[in-house]
Amino acid sequence: MAGDPAQRVRFGQQRPLPVADLHAKRTARGKPAGRRRVDVVGDASLDAVADRGYFNGEEILACEQAGITVTLPKPMTSGAKSEGRFGKQDFVYLPAEDAYRCPAGEKLKYYYTNEEKGQTLHRYWTNACRTCPLKAQCTKGPQRRITRWEHEEVVEAVQKRLDKNPDAMRQRRSSRTR
Repeated sequence: MAGDPAQRVRFGQQRPLPVADLHAKRTARGKPAGRRRVDVVGDASLDAVADRGYFNGEEILACEQAGITVTLPKPMTSGAKSEGRFGKQDFVYLPAEDAYRCPAGEKLKYYYTNEEKGQTLHRYWTNACRTCPLKAQCTKGPQRRITRWEHEEVVEAVQKRLDKNPDAMRQRRSSRTR
C-alpha cells in the first residue's frame, strides 16, 4: 500500500491493519471515517498512528470521543520557534490556576475567550515581559500571548503518548511497506 494515505490501527496486541484515513475522510453523514469504523467493530480498542500532515485538533477530538486513541506528531508551525524563540511547548499549562508558566517562571493569566473558525479559544498573557531578561528569546511584542483551544487537553494527550513512545512513528513507517 505504498503511497496510500492509509492509517495503521492495532486491535489489542495484533499486527497493525490498514484502515481508511481516520482524519481526512468523512462518511456521507459527515462523521469522521474513524467513528464509522468503531461502529463496525463495536467495543474494540483502536489505536491509530498517523503522519504529521493529518494533524487536526477537531478530528483528534472526534476520534477520542469515538474510542480511538490517536498518536501523531504535531506540525511545527510556530514562527517563534523557527526564529529561535520559545515556542508554546516551552510554556506549562497549570490547570488548577487556568494559567501558563513561562520559561522565566512568570504566570500568563487568562484574559478572555473568543471564537474563531468555529473553535472556542482562550487567551493568556502577562505584563511581566517588559522587564524580563528572557524577553528577546520569547517575543518581539510588548508581551507574550498564548492561545489555548477549549479541548487542548486532547492534543496534549496525543503529544504525551508520542513522548512516551518516540518509536511509534518509526514503527508506523516500517509497517507501511508490509
